[in-house]
Amino acid sequence: MACRNRIKIYICEYKSLIMKTLATLLLLVVSSHAFAQLKLNDNEFKNLVGLSQAYAADNNANGEGFDTSVKKFSNAKLKPLVDVMVLLDGGDKSLLTPKYLSKPSAEALQLWYVVDAVQSSRNDSLNTKTDEQIAKAALAEKVDERLLVHNYYRKLNGGIAFLSNEADMSATNIDINKLGLKNDTEKGIFFLNMADALITRFRVLNQMKNPDKLMEFAAKLPKFNGEPYYKFTAFGYDDFEYTNDNGTSTYNTVFADSYYDALISHFMAAADKEDIDLAKDIYFGSILTKPEFFKFSSAADMLQTVYDDAGKD
Repeated sequence: MACRNRIKIYICEYKSLIMKTLATLLLLVVSSHAFAQLKLNDNEFKNLVGLSQAYAADNNANGEGFDTSVKKFSNAKLKPLVDVMVLLDGGDKSLLTPKYLSKPSAEALQLWYVVDAVQSSRNDSLNTKTDEQIAKAALAEKVDERLLVHNYYRKLNGGIAFLSNEADMSATNIDINKLGLKNDTEKGIFFLNMADALITRFRVLNQMKNPDKLMEFAAKLPKFNGEPYYKFTAFGYDDFEYTNDNGTSTYNTVFADSYYDALISHFMAAADKEDIDLAKDIYFGSILTKPEFFKFSSAADMLQTVYDDAGKD
């Protein structure tokens, strides 16, 4: 009987040890995935609101005195944002270097989110909150990291679009794998924002029936991972919910659809110029021949028909 009692005690002690160990592991897991709320002192917060207001007043970053207006708010926390803002007028190709294309720190991503929140609230006629209230709420908000990454690259979008108006970027290679992006989802978000900045105009030029100008712009584009932009096909990640002015949809339904339109426009321009080799390379080297992604395009039926017909040749 005494032996049985000792066994029960051992079992209880063993269970207790296991429970304590599991509780410790659970605490470590939860802690490692928790969002640390960003803390700013009064002066840092005041500067953040001021910077957000200055950016909201000229989000094209090209007005007279813009650089001076944002630089006066620079401090240790805000300098990474200010350094980017002064490049958004598109006059400096350094915007395409890893220093600015790399994924920012979690702290910087949240600060950019605050800047965006203040700008959006100022464009909302129904908003009754002060900029300070908006900024405090945005600082405390736990935001899907994918949306924070998108928000940052959306900010770069305008500057890179301005840059592409004049600059020849053909000698530039953007190695997406060296930008600190942690998975294919973040790489896709990055690429779709860059594509939106660089090639969205292709659709307009196609509608204007101006293949010469389109091909001129295409010749100045940077490489991605050492290849032409249209060779990027890594869109196999899980799509996710995305809300914009048109309502709630999914991320790829919005941005991959635009990318498809630009790709089709480039393909048609190459065909119009009778550059058959380029047209074939665009078609067979891109997502134009990836049926698993056709669902993201509003031209899905046409893409499937062309794909099916190509397979018969």
